[in-house]
Amino acid sequence: MIQLDAQDEFVRRYGPWALIAGASEGTGAAYARLLAERGLNLLLLARRKEPLTSLATELVETYGVEVRTAGVDLTRDSLLDDLKPHVGDIEIGLLVYNAGASPHIGMFHDRPVEEASYLIDLNCRGPLLMAHHFGAAMAERARGGIILMTSTGSMAGCAYVGAYTASKSFVQTLGEALWIELGQRQVDVMVAMVGPTDTPAMRATEPRLDGLPVALMDPHQVATEAVAALGSGQPLVPVGPANRAAVQQAWPIPRADLVMGMSVGCAQMYDLPVPQQPQPRTT
Repeated sequence: MIQLDAQDEFVRRYGPWALIAGASEGTGAAYARLLAERGLNLLLLARRKEPLTSLATELVETYGVEVRTAGVDLTRDSLLDDLKPHVGDIEIGLLVYNAGASPHIGMFHDRPVEEASYLIDLNCRGPLLMAHHFGAAMAERARGGIILMTSTGSMAGCAYVGAYTASKSFVQTLGEALWIELGQRQVDVMVAMVGPTDTPAMRATEPRLDGLPVALMDPHQVATEAVAALGSGQPLVPVGPANRAAVQQAWPIPRADLVMGMSVGCAQMYDLPVPQQPQPRTT
């Protein structure tokens, strides 16, 4: 159980409401349960509102918090206007932008460009708009927190998921910059770097799980470690011991080798042709 004084401090620091974008299942639902247990009221967002209903009922009955749900498309140009009816009368003290899975795997030029554009809207423009809007209010209050989710794929470009890894690199560097800027105003910002996690979205891509070097992470473990790292003084936190080890091993690797290694791993996971490293051309 959480100590009462610690819970009171958590609510004072990051309450009274948390907004979770991408909350209907997987890691988003795990965040919702964890933050409800910590005493925060919740605004849960997802494109499909129906899956949020049963989760909201569970949270109200189990933890006695207030829960609102909203079916919001995070990729729409009108995102902030769409949110106004749901946030106009509440104070968001914690933003968790959890949305951002890649449903399509394949060569960049073999897939419709609209798929890549969708990922840019979801993983770049969405968190940028929400961090700017809610972060400004937190800065005025001199308290609050923002958790952005990136991937171990953000460490380098990766064949077959190029737009995804590029978008996650944007999230990472944006969050690192906000860690400095909003930190001057007593607002905690942290980017959680996660690897393959056992979520419906991950399993929908039909990966070869037996080929993974480590087991899929549990969504509850991801959310627990990420929330615990908020305010730790670190802008980027790899979640899980295997991911921390992978990041430590990856940074010193020459860039071309890192890109190749990640691309080969993705190809093996999805039974795609293993790419060959481009060779220097002589003139």
